Amino acid sequence: MNGPIPSIFLRNPIITEGCPYNLKIPCNIGHVHIKKAYIDLNSPLNIMTRMMYNWLMRRKLDPREDANGGISNFTRRIKGMHVFIGNFTYIVDFMIVEDINSIIDPRMSQVVLGIPFVEISNMTHDPPEGVVRFINGTDEVAYKMPHKIEQYDSLLDLEKEHTKSVYLRNKEDKRRGVEYVMIKILGFYKECLKLDPNT
Repeated sequence: MNGPIPSIFLRNPIITEGCPYNLKIPCNIGHVHIKKAYIDLNSPLNIMTRMMYNWLMRRKLDPREDANGGISNFTRRIKGMHVFIGNFTYIVDFMIVEDINSIIDPRMSQVVLGIPFVEISNMTHDPPEGVVRFINGTDEVAYKMPHKIEQYDSLLDLEKEHTKSVYLRNKEDKRRGVEYVMIKILGFYKECLKLDPNT
C-alpha cells in the first residue's frame, strides 16, 4: 500500500442506499453477525472501516498518519480474517480504512466483500433470479435478493430498505429441519485473525 492510492478510494460514491439490485448478504465475520455485508463485484479489495474493525475486535485500532501529518484513509491490512456464510468458512484479507464514503453509502454497510472474496468463495450471481450462491463441493448456500421477493413491490419504501435477503434452503436443509438451518445461519464463531507484521 506504499504505492499510488487505489482508484477505488478516489471515485465518487457508486454504491448507494435505495438501489434494489445491491448485493447484500448476512454473514459472520470473526465472532460477530453482520446483517448486511455488501458484495461489490468490481472491487479489487475486501474493505472494512476502522469503526467496524474496532467493533468486531473490541479493541481500538488507531488511525494512521500520512507523511504530511494528516490522517490517512488507509489504516491497516488484516490477514486471515474468517468470514462465515452458512456452514462455510472463508479466510480472506481486508484493507482497514477510516471510511468508505468514497465508494459506498455508509448507511448501507461498513464492510465490502470484493473480487478476492468472490473468487475464494466460488460465489455466483444470477441477476434474473436475484440469487447469490456459495458452493463447496456438492453443498451450497444461497440467498435471494430482496427485490426478487414476491411481495417486494407492495412494500413501503422504508420497508424495502430494511428487507433482508432470504435464505434458500437446499435439500439437506429441508431434510434436517429449521433448527439445523438456524444454526448454519446464526452460529457463533470464535474470532481468528492475525495482523500483518508490516503494519
